[in-house]
Amino acid sequence: MIINVQAQQTKENLLNKTFSAKVGSIYEETPDDNPCAGQQVFLVLQFSEKKVEVIEKNISSCNKETIVYKLEYSWKLKGQEVVIFTKPEEVAYTYLEKLKLKLIAEKLLGTITYDNGKVIEHDFKQ
Repeated sequence: MIINVQAQQTKENLLNKTFSAKVGSIYEETPDDNPCAGQQVFLVLQFSEKKVEVIEKNISSCNKETIVYKLEYSWKLKGQEVVIFTKPEEVAYTYLEKLKLKLIAEKLLGTITYDNGKVIEHDFKQ
């Protein structure tokens, strides 16, 4: 019974909250000096009771924001692991495809295995 209470309290740390982390960068070579050619890539997670909205957005070096995708999936907490029930065909070739989330205390940590094999942990901030 204590385990269920702890799991519920931990789930409460996510409900109705939004978390984001910078997960990558995009740089483009341009023939001229274009200060807006670079972009930072962010994953944004918005949790509700039954669904999590996952947004990938790019912010250019000129602060122009572009939404790459906005998807919604069911989710659950399994111990410290946050399990998002994605559709493989929708998340193929996205940062979400290789994302593993853990909730430790009140911190949401995401580990992404990149195409080059490098594994990086990201701190998702509220």
